[in-house]
Parts: sequence; C-alpha cells; structure tokens
Amino acid sequence: MKQQAELALADLPVAPSPLRLVAARGARLAELAAPAPVPVQAPTIRTLFPAIHHVQPDRSAAARALALWAATRRAADLGRRNAASNLWSRRWSRPAALTGPEAVVPVDRFVAYLEEAERAFPQDSPADLLSRIRNTYYSGFLVSQLLPDSRAHGSRTLHGNPRLGRAAHRHLTARADENGVGDNPSPYVLLPSGEQVDIGHLFLGLEALLHPRTTVPFSAYGVPNIDATGWVADVGMASVWTTKHAEGAPDPRVSRRLPAADPDAYFLMSAPDADLLGDIDVFAVRAQWALAAGQPLSAALRGYYLGHPGRPPGIRWRWRAFASVNRLAYRRAGGRIAWDPAWWPGWVRRIDRFNDVYGAGVTGSLWGTLTRPACRAWPETPYMLAVFLAWAQPLLEAELAAWS
Repeated sequence: MKQQAELALADLPVAPSPLRLVAARGARLAELAAPAPVPVQAPTIRTLFPAIHHVQPDRSAAARALALWAATRRAADLGRRNAASNLWSRRWSRPAALTGPEAVVPVDRFVAYLEEAERAFPQDSPADLLSRIRNTYYSGFLVSQLLPDSRAHGSRTLHGNPRLGRAAHRHLTARADENGVGDNPSPYVLLPSGEQVDIGHLFLGLEALLHPRTTVPFSAYGVPNIDATGWVADVGMASVWTTKHAEGAPDPRVSRRLPAADPDAYFLMSAPDADLLGDIDVFAVRAQWALAAGQPLSAALRGYYLGHPGRPPGIRWRWRAFASVNRLAYRRAGGRIAWDPAWWPGWVRRIDRFNDVYGAGVTGSLWGTLTRPACRAWPETPYMLAVFLAWAQPLLEAELAAWS
C-alpha cells in the first residue's frame, strides 16, 4: 500500500550514510519515473506535528507594499548595526574561529558545550537560546525577513558573555570546512555512526518550524521559511546555479567557479551530506523536543542523537519523520521502496518558487514584491530533485529494514 513515512516513537537505529549516488541524468530521471513495484501491507502512519504544506503568495498589493516599507526600515536598522546578511553565503571572515578537524565536534561534547551555554544564559528560554545560537550562525536582513517573530535579531549571540567558557564558546562558534577552509558558519557535529551534521542548518530549520510566519520577499512569492532554510534551498540553489551557468551568466554567489555547467558538481557544492543531514534531522528533532514541554535544547539533542537510559536515540526514526512531515509518500516491496510519482510535479513547482526568490537576488525579489513576483520553470530542478531522492532512498530503506 502507498504510505507516508512511518513516524512513530518505535526503536530505530542510526543508519550509516553511504556515498552519494550520482549517475547519468537520463538514467536517474528514468529510474524515478519507473512504475512502482507491487506493494506490501504497512501499518497506519501517525505524526507528532502536522505536515508542512505550501503557502499561498500574498496577492494584496497594499499588504505587499506595507511589508516592503517595513522591510526597508529593518534593513536600515540592521545596516546601522553592521549586521550583513549571511544567509546562502559561503564566504566568512573571522580568522579566530576553529576550522578543520577542530570544527567537527563529537556530539556528546557538543551537547555538553550546549549545556554550558544554557547555564551561561539562564534568562533564555529553550526557544530563546536556540534563537541566540542560530543568530550567531545566520543573521542579517534576509534572515530577519524569514524569521520576523524570532527573539534574536542584531546582537543577541553567544559572543561577549564571560560566563561561557572559552572552550565551549570556541567549539559552539567553530566554522567547519565545507567547500573551503572555514567557509561554513557553524561547526559540524560528529555522530557515533561517523556521519557529520551541519548544526547550523539544524538550528535554522528548527527555528523556522517554531516561527513559521515570513514577510517579504518570501511571503510575496509564497515560499515558506522551512523551504528557504532547508533541503529545498540546498536542492534549489544547485538548480539555479546550473541553469544560470548554462544560460551564460554564472552565479557569483557560488562557492567556487566551475569551467562548465556541471549539474552534479553544483549539487555536491550546494548540498553536501552534512548540510542535508542537518536539513533532514530538523523534523525528527522537532518531534523529539515536543515530547516534553519546556525541556532544554541540550536534552532534546541528547535524546535524539544519544538516547537516555532505557530509551534508544530518537534518530532511529530520522527518515520516516522526514518523509512523513513532507508528505513524500512511497510504496514498499520487500526491502525496497519506490517514491509515489503523484507528488513529484508539486514538489518541482515548490522548489521552483524558492528558485524564483533566490534567482532574483535580494534587490530583484524585493522589486518583484512591489510589482508582481516573476515565476518561471527552472529546467534543472527535476534532475536535482531526482539526485536528492536517489541519495535519500537507500537510507530510508536501511531504516525500514532495521526497525519496521
């Protein structure tokens, strides 16, 4: 039977991540479009929080103009504080931060450093501390438009608090090597499985789920903030980069210049495993956090990645949570799954709406807010989505084989 992902608080293990599979474009798309195998019976699926659906763009010209006016005031205020936007940027300039192997922090140590931060900022609620740490990694105009209801804007970061020890501060603010030395705004967390997770992506996505309201340009284009902060953005950016390069105008925001419009190279640049695993874990960590009202962020991460006495880690339902909340239905036959092709066109359109904002840039998307957002079909999106799903499929299959 066709099913959503099996998000249940049953025991599931940490599945090791295999090498990403990148094959010929025609073969990948043909594989995705192949008929699904005859399914087997599967249990009813329940989720801990609702599925995330696409949002409708704001069609009111007056409302868009008012929101744009508020955005200009916010941009001016941020400019006075010298808070440059760093969302979707790969370039950083803080030479004192830890990089290289030191920026890959074992998860038990990271949780301990997070507990120290919770003691150093006792006035922060768990959600406020999440916001403070996220603001340390991602801040500025675009972030404020994505998260207008967030507590942390401007100077609310981890910096400048003498109660936070030097080791904890340096590791919580480390910058992992993504496509260059120290070009990631946050550290990677090393899991017992050997996987590395971009904690900045995880925290940014968690806050998007906590504060789903957006403003222009995202509200004008109908782009939910979980798309602009998560896997949709990583897939979509690769689509935009490849398309612009093929059309003769390479995007200057790429991490490194490529000699040709190579879609596989652009995908690996935009969506490394650590980024995607941070994007994927957002949904199951959010469910883990919701299990006990008011629990510290450190407790939620410990329960999810390491487990508690008598309770295995919540990462055991990582992939089922992701597929369930995103309504990525699939069919099962033996140990294999096949994605339901019914949702394919809708997700291509949804990624393309993010691409419209990102492709237009800040100035272009704000101008589109004032006039009328321009929408187009981005020709590389189907391939990028197929590559992402081909990477996710064996990981979901491994989880189902071990714990269903």
